[in-house]
Amino acid sequence: MLPFAYYLLKITICSAVLFLYYWFMLRNKVFHSYNRFYLLAIVAISIILPLCSINIFHTSEAPKASVIKMLTVVTESDDYMDDVIIQAKQTSQFTLMGILPFIYALISMVFLFLLLQMLIGIFRLLQTNDVQKIENIQFVNTHAAKGTPFSFFQTIFWNKQIDLHSPAGTRIFKHELAHIQERHSYDKIFLNIVLILFWANPIYWIIRKELSMIHEFLADKIAVEDGDTTAFAAMILATTYPNHTLGITNNFFYSPIKRRLMMLTKNQHPKINYLSRLLVLPLAVIVFAAFTIKAREYKKEQNINNGLLSATNSVPSNDALTNSNLSNLPSNNATAYAQPNYTNKQITVVIDAGHGGQDPGARNEEGIVEKDLTLQLIKKIKALNKNENIHIILTRETDIYNTPQEKASFANEQKPDLFISVHIDAAINKGGKTKNGLNIYVPDDSFPIIAKSQLFASAIIGAFENNYALAVPKTTLQRKVGIYVLRAVQAPSVLIQAGYITNKKDAAYLTSALGQETFANNVLNAINNFVKSNDFQTGNYNQPAEAVKPLEEIVAMSSYKISTNEKVADSRNDDTILFNGKKIK
Repeated sequence: MLPFAYYLLKITICSAVLFLYYWFMLRNKVFHSYNRFYLLAIVAISIILPLCSINIFHTSEAPKASVIKMLTVVTESDDYMDDVIIQAKQTSQFTLMGILPFIYALISMVFLFLLLQMLIGIFRLLQTNDVQKIENIQFVNTHAAKGTPFSFFQTIFWNKQIDLHSPAGTRIFKHELAHIQERHSYDKIFLNIVLILFWANPIYWIIRKELSMIHEFLADKIAVEDGDTTAFAAMILATTYPNHTLGITNNFFYSPIKRRLMMLTKNQHPKINYLSRLLVLPLAVIVFAAFTIKAREYKKEQNINNGLLSATNSVPSNDALTNSNLSNLPSNNATAYAQPNYTNKQITVVIDAGHGGQDPGARNEEGIVEKDLTLQLIKKIKALNKNENIHIILTRETDIYNTPQEKASFANEQKPDLFISVHIDAAINKGGKTKNGLNIYVPDDSFPIIAKSQLFASAIIGAFENNYALAVPKTTLQRKVGIYVLRAVQAPSVLIQAGYITNKKDAAYLTSALGQETFANNVLNAINNFVKSNDFQTGNYNQPAEAVKPLEEIVAMSSYKISTNEKVADSRNDDTILFNGKKIK
């Protein structure tokens, strides 16, 4: 409900801003056709604009212009609401927020029922009265039916008590004929459908009322061509009829007489009219910018125009690593189009979502569960993969449980070139401080392919460090006893802890659309970078452990270091997790 509520709020604000211009600059002016178009445009624009998003990037070092500052406020409010919305969506508790969608839908159903009831009433009038065809117009002469005379699409419903051949009757007929010719019924149906969906926006109700008045102004102008307002008043007051009307029809006796007479007698001032209409242009620009353009910062390293995505900027080889820093690896923008298709070799990457089924993994106070979040992340990686030469296989695509042994066995059956296990970390809050940020684990030193795993982990750090909203350390981690799936899979293997589920900022980011897309694209970019490098192309994954370079030599070639300190390593195994000091199976 929260995403729709926020969308509805933006619709209301947008329509209110545009309608205020109408109220002060256009209302009660004589250019009725323009006003009709403007009111309909308010509805359409206010519904569409909040759905659009155009990013304008600016450097954080450059001084912010006033326009950028304004756009940044809007952007930050959207990002904040995204976090709130995502956290609320992950909460499984039964609250008032969970009931509101049903209440809203129930009220919408009531308005839908009323619309159908009016349509049925019109249909019954057609069935119970004689219908006369006059060219392309249907004429229905009723016995003083409520609301008559009125028009609906190509049909005029007449009242037999009004003499059609009298001067007043002729003007009323011309009035209703004008409604048909101007297609006013389409406006009414459109607005009634909009109100079924967005009935909570008060501006739309006011617009519907104003639009009905404009319909009458247009029809009155055609009906009283000679400007004889005395005849017009006599026409309205010729007889007394019930006040009941149908909201989707064009009733002659619907609108306030005084305002209609005023419109007929009002003089036009061309210069004022054109000026008041032209003032809508700067307003339209402001509204468009406020609701669609988002100001976002980017780093110089992420600028695509700097050539970071060109094939010449590949990952350096082992020889180059001795004279360079792995932190200088290309860091691609975390968007789908920024994934470089480096390799012509078909490779297989097995990606595992930690936990699943009866094993929920970590769970925070907001109800976000690790097994669900890891599944979302790996499915996003597979969905965003644009490289046909990289075949991604997931260990699970639904909420099922597999033991670490089953996961490793499945991965080995695929004969993978790379293996990634995705988890979400958790930590007990001590002293008011909550751990946060990304962590990457590699196998223990006994793993035959530790060197390749470490280099792959370094490529992952290089892809994440420039655009990930959470902290990205320059160290990879190991466990003294090792992690089973990393040791058992016969390919370069890493375990990525995407963030801390017990940290509210981390959890909000990882459950947001932006956070998940950034995570997925960074993983894909790291895979592309690594498989392009000589380290991958010349790799022999079945070499014996003694042939692998000592870990200290790998560390010497890189600024990234491996920590084997159990105090900084993850204290969990694959089957249990600590949360608030308790073990959760």
